[in-house]
Amino acid sequence: MKAMRLVRFAYLCLGLALVLNSGCSKEEGPNPSQPPVNGEEGQLEQGEGINEEDLTTFEGEIGILLDARPYVKKGQPVTMLKVTPVDTDFFEPQVLEVDPFTNFASFKLALENLTDEAEDALRNGIDLTVELL
Repeated sequence: MKAMRLVRFAYLCLGLALVLNSGCSKEEGPNPSQPPVNGEEGQLEQGEGINEEDLTTFEGEIGILLDARPYVKKGQPVTMLKVTPVDTDFFEPQVLEVDPFTNFASFKLALENLTDEAEDALRNGIDLTVELL
């Protein structure tokens, strides 16, 4: 019985070695293609480039990451959060979806839509009320 197992194991190892050995080839692939060269050999041609108007600027966002893990650990599943500013009118109350895998909700505001006063207040910190939904 043990001899049969040993023979089967030997055949399995031999077959696996043949498959792995025959799957690889020693041939080298094609030579990597040379990049095209415009103009004389080794000289690059310089084009007009791009205009500043062609580029879009992204001023960024300001926000916070809300952590719902303590509530999930206590057995209270959180799927939505309602964020309401206190004593400011920089933005309306927003309902945020909580990621089911990380249990985080991301609250962010685009800087391009904010006034300088609102941006300064948000950078210094404002009070928020967060409700679990």
